[in-house]
Amino acid sequence: QVLVNITGTKWDPVKNMKFKGIKYIAAAHTYMNPHGVPSAGDWALERFGAIFLEGTEGISVESCEIERVDGNGIMLSGYNRNTTIQNSDLAFIGGTAIALWGRTNETEGDNHPQADGTDG
Repeated sequence: QVLVNITGTKWDPVKNMKFKGIKYIAAAHTYMNPHGVPSAGDWALERFGAIFLEGTEGISVESCEIERVDGNGIMLSGYNRNTTIQNSDLAFIGGTAIALWGRTNETEGDNHPQADGTDG
């Protein structure tokens, strides 16, 4: 399901990592995992990916191969800024090759200002 997990927060992001020339292959299927409905429409998505990024800035995936992962290839979840995915091959992906799914109202609460639409 998840071969690489890079997780930070909007307030303490993981910064400036580069993945170059790496082959990711054969992750577990995800079709029976919990799904969400990102757009309140008629399709669903799981918040997993062979490469999972959340709470990041300046991440680069370059010249990598992702194949036969039986789920999403790359998932950008919530807050991510200045992510680059280039010159990479994604083949025989069971779900979505590259998925971006934000979050809403994460900044609302006692310790954070009201949600302003930029929370991911």
